[in-house]
Amino acid sequence: MQSLAPGGRPPGGGAVLVDEGVQILRKTAVFPTTVNLADIPSRPSPVDKLQQQYLDGKIDLAEQDRPVSESLFQAMVAESLRQKADPGVQNYQPQAIMGTLAVNSSFKSIDYTQSQQGVPPDPDIMVGHDHIVVGVNTSFQVFDKSGNSLVGPILYEDFWANAGGTCATGSSSVNMFDPFSAYDEEESRYILGITAYDSSLNGGDNGWACIAVSTSDSATGSWYLYSFDGNVGSGTDYFYDYPHLGVGQDALYLSANMFGSSFVRAHLHVLDKDAMYAGTTPTYWQINDTSDFTLQPAKLKGYNTGGWPTNASEPHYYAAVVWGSSTIRVKKVTLNASNPWGTAPSYATAGSVSVNSYSQPVSQPQSGGSNIEGNDYRLLDLEYWGGKLWATHTIGCNPGSGTVNCVRWYEIDISSGTPSLVQQGTFSSNSTYRSFPDLAVDKCGNMVVGYTSTSSSTFPSVYVAGREAGDTAGQLKQETLVHAGEAYYTAYDSVPRRWGDYTGMALDPDGVTHWYVGEYSRSQSTARWSTWVSGSKWSSCSVAPDFTLDVTPASANICASGSQQFNVALASLAGFNSSVSLSASGNPGTASFSPSSVTPTGSSTLTISGAAAGSHAFTVSGSGGSPTINRSADVTLNVAAAVPGAPTLSSPGGGETAVSTLPTFTWSNNSAAGYDIQVATDINFSNIVLSATDLPGNSYTAGSSLSNGTLYYWRVRGSNACGNSSWTAVSAFRTGSGQSCTNVLSEPGFEGGASGAWSSSSTLGQVLIDTNNPRSGSYAARLGRQNNENSQVWQTAAIASGATSATLRYWYDISSSDICGSFYDVGSVKVNGSAVSGHEYDLCSGTSTGGFVQSAAINMASYAGTTPEIRFQTTTDVSLLSTMTIDDVELMVCTIGSTPAADYSDLPLSYGVAWHEGSGSRKLGSSWDSDTTFSNGQDDGTDDGVTFPASWAQGETVNVTVTVQGGSGSLKGWVDWNNDGDFADGNELVIDQTVASAGDQVVAVDVPETAVLSTPLNYRIRFASSTIDSSSGSMADGEVTDGQTAGVSAPCAAPTAVSNLSISGNVGAGTVNLSWSNTNADSYEVRRSVGDFYFSNGLGTLLTTSSSGSYQDSTVALNNVGTHHVYQIRAVNGCGSASNSTHTVAEFEFDIMPGN
Repeated sequence: MQSLAPGGRPPGGGAVLVDEGVQILRKTAVFPTTVNLADIPSRPSPVDKLQQQYLDGKIDLAEQDRPVSESLFQAMVAESLRQKADPGVQNYQPQAIMGTLAVNSSFKSIDYTQSQQGVPPDPDIMVGHDHIVVGVNTSFQVFDKSGNSLVGPILYEDFWANAGGTCATGSSSVNMFDPFSAYDEEESRYILGITAYDSSLNGGDNGWACIAVSTSDSATGSWYLYSFDGNVGSGTDYFYDYPHLGVGQDALYLSANMFGSSFVRAHLHVLDKDAMYAGTTPTYWQINDTSDFTLQPAKLKGYNTGGWPTNASEPHYYAAVVWGSSTIRVKKVTLNASNPWGTAPSYATAGSVSVNSYSQPVSQPQSGGSNIEGNDYRLLDLEYWGGKLWATHTIGCNPGSGTVNCVRWYEIDISSGTPSLVQQGTFSSNSTYRSFPDLAVDKCGNMVVGYTSTSSSTFPSVYVAGREAGDTAGQLKQETLVHAGEAYYTAYDSVPRRWGDYTGMALDPDGVTHWYVGEYSRSQSTARWSTWVSGSKWSSCSVAPDFTLDVTPASANICASGSQQFNVALASLAGFNSSVSLSASGNPGTASFSPSSVTPTGSSTLTISGAAAGSHAFTVSGSGGSPTINRSADVTLNVAAAVPGAPTLSSPGGGETAVSTLPTFTWSNNSAAGYDIQVATDINFSNIVLSATDLPGNSYTAGSSLSNGTLYYWRVRGSNACGNSSWTAVSAFRTGSGQSCTNVLSEPGFEGGASGAWSSSSTLGQVLIDTNNPRSGSYAARLGRQNNENSQVWQTAAIASGATSATLRYWYDISSSDICGSFYDVGSVKVNGSAVSGHEYDLCSGTSTGGFVQSAAINMASYAGTTPEIRFQTTTDVSLLSTMTIDDVELMVCTIGSTPAADYSDLPLSYGVAWHEGSGSRKLGSSWDSDTTFSNGQDDGTDDGVTFPASWAQGETVNVTVTVQGGSGSLKGWVDWNNDGDFADGNELVIDQTVASAGDQVVAVDVPETAVLSTPLNYRIRFASSTIDSSSGSMADGEVTDGQTAGVSAPCAAPTAVSNLSISGNVGAGTVNLSWSNTNADSYEVRRSVGDFYFSNGLGTLLTTSSSGSYQDSTVALNNVGTHHVYQIRAVNGCGSASNSTHTVAEFEFDIMPGN
């Protein structure tokens, strides 16, 4: 697009479109002419031929060279003017000063008076090791990098006067326009191009690419000049317009738009650069593409600094915007590897990328009136760097107060061969029009874009802006005025006056300096355009060869018996290729590297072994190059001596009730490296509802609400590199009933935008709450948008005094390329001005999240009854930007309604927890107990209503009395007969009956033969109006009592039979003496029988109960001489007699004879 493009051709010229489809044609160029710049005079044109033709009515300078009709294009412009505000564009604040982009060189280059031909200038630039070459529509000039003119300005017609083909300018009908250029870093050659057509041939439908290449790495010496026909083949010739050039690995790649009476197709030319550099006749391919308009060829830069493809066979790419569709289409050309100039290359679509919608630019105001052109949204530039394509163009956008012209740019990943969008941005601000951008990317991945800026209050001026590799996606920064417009722009064409049609950006071979040539309005006579050159670079991007050293992991944990490996990665910067020796200092134990030296880019493995227990900080260093460069990284190794002990649970306390549904769990810190927590609805943890692992501290706040009025069990264990501790003893709690939780923050998702409920502040005047990168909804807070900035958002929120819990959580996304470990860029969460521990962030490459993650919870319960301020804040230093995006913040405050009173069980958790709510309408004993906990042990001494026997024995049936009050209901009781800590055994339900009315319920309980009676046994009695199904769980009314059976404190067994029974008589005295031996009886029954014979069954008459081992019977009947007397002794204790049914008694029979 330039002054002489189709709109500038004679009216009526050109042929009707003939669709020849996609063709690939082969041709050779005209044999080169050699020209030495020292032989070419520097002069302006004596007359402006373009002006003469315009004033004579032979050409029309209105910009109309597009793939659509003029009426359709004007309808697109009108639609662009009607577009609504787009919250997705970057609404830049011009007053902000940020970043580390410095303009180090700045000087005026060619103006209209020095060329004296044509509007607009179409400035372009190329930069080699020593020289800068600037071209405009009719002239070019060579400068050194300090801005000193070395050659020129030289008219292209003088330079090409003796070349062959149409490029030879001997005829007055030959016109030259649309300069293009590039520097081949691989071969150190300058490539200078201009377009030519002869208005006297075929109605002006023709065109040539006139390309000169320097014979050496000097732009001031001799050049080979080549003429390439833009219409290869025997088909219809078309007007050759808007060519652009890209240096490839194996060829030079050119493209142009072809017009007849309207747009026909694109022509792509692939030129044999090796032949051109050798000064021989090159072969070239022409590819006819009927589907795309303004296919920009990729420009390879950074041959020695990491920009070029690493695959020699990688295709060369072209790209174009698809008119009427928000799409970037990428094409690829692949030369035949074995016969590149004899076998046709392949040409195909690599893929398409959907992008944000774009509208046509509009005419642009300037101070003093008379608008200037904004042209259209064709692609203006395509750069290749390290597997990425970068592109830019002008679009119309509405940042808020109406349509302006904006810089749209893209980063596209092409490393896989299929394009995918990495990021895109639209740079704009209200009332300011930015147009004709061109960009370049440096070796650090930083980008700079240059453009024209104008408004109703400013003259057209030269600006640059850019971004560093780690900046927030889609954002530019540090808009910098390179040179201000000096006057109201006017020329001899009509309003809107032509401007552009493009500008130029080149990257210095040093890989860091961005050279831009832009257009501004200069204070001079008619056609007041001029050009200006600036050299800028990011101070964070080093020029000298260097290397980086990075160690991963930066921190590691091991057991004292183990070893740890670290990956030591070295990357080359700016072509560093020396061997680097590796070492470690301050390291624990033994350090070994494999290999011990590395030539970047490469890596080594560091192994640390034999380290003693403790935390050890040490340094890994690399040294190499000449002069010697030293780089290092700090590493931490934590060595554990043994598995940690189990922690002790603190809160919620065991048996605690009315606990918040968002509780904070705490436990003792036993110096473990991390902690695991589990919360379940059952004591066996088969239904875990909440868990977390590797918690760094000794507390954890639930991130999701538990259920109201529910019993939960929880446990914790510690861990370190040696292993996990045992789980703590299980604790349980019950959440409160009628509990509700509310997020008390206004606009937690920042949906009110910059003027909403959140206050914000940026030291650089940035708008922090915008539509770029929200997690949900349309807005988010993006902090750290620029270097050297302090940014923060905050609001206050009331926490009710009766709150049972208050928990702050948020989602965050960190994007950074900064260095870890030194806290150069930092982020934090503050409450009432104080940073919250665990929520202070080192914003660096190692903490980049790659998307949103949810924070750990912050316990805010201590702020109940106050209105705390919640603040998110970041601070960035002067380089390597870090951005932290915050979204979906919640301050959940929970309160409990009316929690019903309840009586809880008191046995250990293994028996299950039972509780009865209500007011005691049904109860056990004389009163109803309202408990506050269900901790182990009876917490209320009034639990009663149950009477067990003082003692019992295996196999016995005993009576248990339970006193119930309040009416009928279900009565159940359990005894843990085998003392195993639960009521799960089949015979442990001992009471199961329906009570008809209040009063004493006497229940017969069978004591199992297997009952463990060596210790008191645990029991549970429950009474409720409805059926009780279990020994645990809740009932709507009634009462539960837990306890232990009484009177059983030692082993209980029936006594053994007496032994050593002896008997003697004293007839004279009428007495009988008895004695025996026994050890485990409480007492002895002494009985006597009288008969004629021995007998062993039955009991005689009880004479006495003796507690000793002897008895004297003085009641013997002496008058019954010869009668048989039988004595029986039976041992008895609390567990029974010597025999349960048949008593074993020592029996003796003797005759008591008088006188004997």
